[in-house]
Amino acid sequence: MKIIETESMFDREMGDIKVLPSHHLDLEGYGGLAFECGCKHAHSVSGRDGAQPLLTSPPVKILYRCPNGYLTFVHIKGLFRQTAVTLFSGKEEVAGGMFDAF
Repeated sequence: MKIIETESMFDREMGDIKVLPSHHLDLEGYGGLAFECGCKHAHSVSGRDGAQPLLTSPPVKILYRCPNGYLTFVHIKGLFRQTAVTLFSGKEEVAGGMFDAF
């Protein structure tokens, strides 16, 4: 997992990502699948533990806001057996207020 420490790092990571609304994917179908967050905890892909999906990106990538104040970008891989791979994570402040309205 790449740790994002500055707003410019966040902008660089998000730069070429095509974003879609979070409701674009049905995350309930992933059951107990969890991802590693920058806050050092694992969170449920479905969001049942308070991790809020903010946006999605094809094929199956999701940006989450965790209850501990971190933004984490996750790629769900696999057809028959899914795994959640955390691509990057950082404190909410690195987004420069971009997601305050969510």
